[in-house]
Amino acid sequence: MTEAAVEPLAAAPYTTGGGGVVLEHRYGATLLASFLARTPVPELGDDVTPTVVRLQASDFSPVDDLVVSGPAPDGGLRHVSIGVRRALQLVRSEKESVSLVRSYLRVVTRSWDEIRAGRWRLVLAVADKNSAVKQLDELAVIARAAPSGEVFRTKAGQPGRADEGVRGRLAQLDALVGLALKKGGVEAGEVTAAELAWRLLTCLRIRVLRLEGSDTADRTAAVTSLMPVTRGGTAAEADALFGRLATLADDYAPAGAEVTEWMLRRDLSGFPLARSPSWTQAWRILDGLAERLGDHTRFRLADASAELALDRQDAQRALVTRMRQAGSAPAALVVLGEPEVGKSALSLRAASQLIEDGAPVTSLSLGDLPATALELEERFGGPLTGVLGATATGTARLLLVDGAETVLEGRSELLTDVATAALRAGLGVVAVTRTDGSAAVEVALRKATEAAGLAGVVQRYEVPRLTTPEIGQVTAAFPSIARLASEPRAAWLLGRAGLVDLLLRAGATTALPAGPLSEADVFAAVWHHLVRPEEVTCVGGPSPDAREQAMLALARGRPALPQLPGPPRPPGHSGPQPGPVRRHPGNRPDTHRADHRPAAGLHPDRRPGPDDLDVARTPPCQPGKTPGHTLNYLPNRW
Repeated sequence: MTEAAVEPLAAAPYTTGGGGVVLEHRYGATLLASFLARTPVPELGDDVTPTVVRLQASDFSPVDDLVVSGPAPDGGLRHVSIGVRRALQLVRSEKESVSLVRSYLRVVTRSWDEIRAGRWRLVLAVADKNSAVKQLDELAVIARAAPSGEVFRTKAGQPGRADEGVRGRLAQLDALVGLALKKGGVEAGEVTAAELAWRLLTCLRIRVLRLEGSDTADRTAAVTSLMPVTRGGTAAEADALFGRLATLADDYAPAGAEVTEWMLRRDLSGFPLARSPSWTQAWRILDGLAERLGDHTRFRLADASAELALDRQDAQRALVTRMRQAGSAPAALVVLGEPEVGKSALSLRAASQLIEDGAPVTSLSLGDLPATALELEERFGGPLTGVLGATATGTARLLLVDGAETVLEGRSELLTDVATAALRAGLGVVAVTRTDGSAAVEVALRKATEAAGLAGVVQRYEVPRLTTPEIGQVTAAFPSIARLASEPRAAWLLGRAGLVDLLLRAGATTALPAGPLSEADVFAAVWHHLVRPEEVTCVGGPSPDAREQAMLALARGRPALPQLPGPPRPPGHSGPQPGPVRRHPGNRPDTHRADHRPAAGLHPDRRPGPDDLDVARTPPCQPGKTPGHTLNYLPNRW
């Protein structure tokens, strides 16, 4: 037997590409374009923006070529089931017409209450509006204007209301309904065939597709709607994007995909898209969080007479590579390092470099977020996956979470939830943390990768101290600190940019003791230089003791943290002994959130707020110096 003699198994032409699968997928691409551009589609109604597009959705609707859904103004969901055919004759002898009418009737009988309430629509999309389709459209218009099947048939039979061809088409439709009922699967109950025909016509709309031949107006409209979605806003980018959507439609249909916006953006990874207009409230919050993090991260060393921006090219280049890899996979990366080694500044610089290279980065501090993911979703006005999935796309996409060591303060579940949402939406996650919090951060991220269904381990990158050439730049710019380079047991301090900056800005370098140094020595020098300067009390101002007690009161602001001894006392000091300072277990004196200021740097985990004690806000009185705000001397994040 020859190959030509083997008769293949019969299959419906529209499921195998013989009838209109190419047309169906092109039409699906236009619906995805409206979905991505957040513009209404006529099939669903001008008052509804689509939120889900289903392709080959037989598990959802008997009319399964395409199903589009979106929230209606009344708060419910509206659906439209769309059958796509290149052309139909709509006669009883056409098997495809019988099959199509049967699928429409199954929707009508199963969902009649929703149809009558306007929450479910039916559409027949065709490439050729031949006479049969035109006549069917005229019957649908008459049916929608009639309150019952009897009134509809009366109107359809009136002279001047419908011509002979339209009345003949009604007879063919009645025959098609009868054949569909005989084939079974239509739960008609006591409803007559004539009544079913009217019900079908009341909810059926005809959509003529202009996607082929000389008339491709639908494609042009879709490309135009996509221009604001692309990063550059050009027609060329929008045209390329539509091509990608058509390819995705080809992939989605065989899989019976249920496409949401975040899924579509995830699958468009690598294509430069602006963020979605869907979440304006969330964008306002995220922009504020990013600005806040940037405002409270220092990138320059400075004292009263000089300023230095360190160029950490080697470290930045290495971190950019690791972050790009995480954003392309997507995957999770822990960026760790000693306190005040420059983790935050380096991570934000790397993020800026990635953004310049076309890889969007969303940056925030974990300490700035509300306590739970539910609270964050409430503020965003939507689910985390939907919001993060609607962020801009590009060659890679990242969520940068600074201050991740706050997992040690009960924020582990929050980090896991946020990271899970980001990873599911196709964003890589970079968590910046002190070394002592890195193990807990890694555990939280490992849970997130598992929840997101991703393989692979959580990666780590340790931010190094300043290199010898970089330390040389520091000592050359700030001679007051150069002596530390010659003391082997104090030179470590020069590798920690944040601590150096703290000393310089406080003008406390001369207060450091000679010989070996510890972090406690650094913070004691700054504390006594700013809070108890030369034990002088300004006229009408608070005493050093009062200032110290006020600052400690701020530092104790949060309960439930274990108590550690207060700051060291200088020899000969006769004031009252400071009370204990609440500090997180294992924290070193630099522990603070990205938005914390002076007392937070010296006495951890506190940010003086707008209602701080007046005494703590009073400028220190320093002989020979212009008084300045005590809180403004103290460190932001490095």
